[in-house]
Amino acid sequence: MIVIAKMRNLLLLCKENFNTGCNKLKSVKVDTQNSGVSYATCEDEVFRIRWREQKMESLFTCPDLLDVEYLMLSTELCVAKKSGEILLWNFERNSFDEVGFCGDTITSMSWSPDQELVVFATESSKIILINSLFDIVEEVNLLENTFGDKEFVVLGWGKKETQFHGSAGKKAAQRKEVTDITELLAPDEIENTKVNVVWRGDGEYFAVNFLKDNLRLFKVFNREGKLQYTSEKCVGLESAIAWKPSGLWIAVPQKVSDKYVIGLFEKNGLRHRELCLPFKRDDEIVKSLKWSSDSVVLAIQTVKGNQSFIYLYTLGNYHWYLKQSLQFQQIVQHFDWDPSLYEWKSLHVLLADGSYFVYK
Repeated sequence: MIVIAKMRNLLLLCKENFNTGCNKLKSVKVDTQNSGVSYATCEDEVFRIRWREQKMESLFTCPDLLDVEYLMLSTELCVAKKSGEILLWNFERNSFDEVGFCGDTITSMSWSPDQELVVFATESSKIILINSLFDIVEEVNLLENTFGDKEFVVLGWGKKETQFHGSAGKKAAQRKEVTDITELLAPDEIENTKVNVVWRGDGEYFAVNFLKDNLRLFKVFNREGKLQYTSEKCVGLESAIAWKPSGLWIAVPQKVSDKYVIGLFEKNGLRHRELCLPFKRDDEIVKSLKWSSDSVVLAIQTVKGNQSFIYLYTLGNYHWYLKQSLQFQQIVQHFDWDPSLYEWKSLHVLLADGSYFVYK
């Protein structure tokens, strides 16, 4: 069952639903060249979904499968295996080409918007930046105590004391660093060691959210893989991260004393403002954040027991407005905005029972 809350000025034009009949699907990636086509993955198999035609077919099996990405230029699928292998699936030949090996267990794959670069995160808290020819550009240990090529600006808006701190006010600017790690993260976040990577819309920078000494932080790198900034130490940062395509803010969930918020950070890692969520973390947990391609809508996916919610927010006159909320009576396995230029406001949602929805 799906409940759609009343919308405020953000019209739902249509909703398309396809029951794949497969409850093992983990993620879905949109084919940006062929409208109505997506690629879904499970533990060891990749499927092509033609959701407008209500069809799904198996493309290939691949043990140890991590993730896939449709490459527009070569019209191939890039396939990442947890073991570190990188493969290309050729649709015409129905076969693989092995194009690279990371030499470590891969935990995530994130392509730049122009698909000229890809970042692989590894189990040993490293990131490997590779170009479209699958040559290594840079390899970085995230746990190294380096800040970056650019230090915090010490005057004007770059200075911590002059930053906007939301309802926390002046005390937030003067707050001392927390040293008790039990105050930093919830137990489930301490156990969550996943490294998450997001790109800015123009592909000039990417941010990496990771866990170090029971503290979540993020680092910002340029296209050459050179570290530019490290975020300031903040209480309660969590693992989800999203970079507004226009480049203004990096969004990260954060538990601040008795509040649950989406912290909004500048590229230099300084916290600028926040979006206060209408629930407590003890009741509902943020799992994922996604900005629409035009930077207008921030989608926040949460879990409450066996239910999932997706909240759609927009910003106007420095105030956040909840435009719509979607409620699902089961877990959302994956959701994302359609990256196609003609589908900017299309939201793809995959549920645990294999149901696939496209909202426009």
